[in-house]
Amino acid sequence: MTEGSNGYDREMLERFLCEIDEADVELLSLKGEYMQSCKGPRETIANVFDQAKEHGIPRAAFRALVKNRRLDRQIAANVEALEADQQAEYEQVCTALGDFIDLPLGAAAARRARPNGGEAALDSLAS
Repeated sequence: MTEGSNGYDREMLERFLCEIDEADVELLSLKGEYMQSCKGPRETIANVFDQAKEHGIPRAAFRALVKNRRLDRQIAANVEALEADQQAEYEQVCTALGDFIDLPLGAAAARRARPNGGEAALDSLAS
């Protein structure tokens, strides 16, 4: 509020709104450039899916396989993002789960038991 006034400084508000509007325009432009740069790789992926289908590979099964490989890479990146000691703790949790970790339910439990969750996360596995 401006002193001696019962409201906000109109010029300041308009300046703030103009700055945000300009940043929004820039963001929109950057998004357009990004989407354009993604067009080539997306077309390549679509072509590979078409080629796989032409070779008798069921599209839905192949899509699921691709999705799972992408998820595997994301899981690996999540672990790599941990500090070295947290990675060691994560590996200990996975080792403690044994073969259970290879099952979908075990993988979900391992994700819940992230090292940064500590004992509380491990305790939640029992519930």
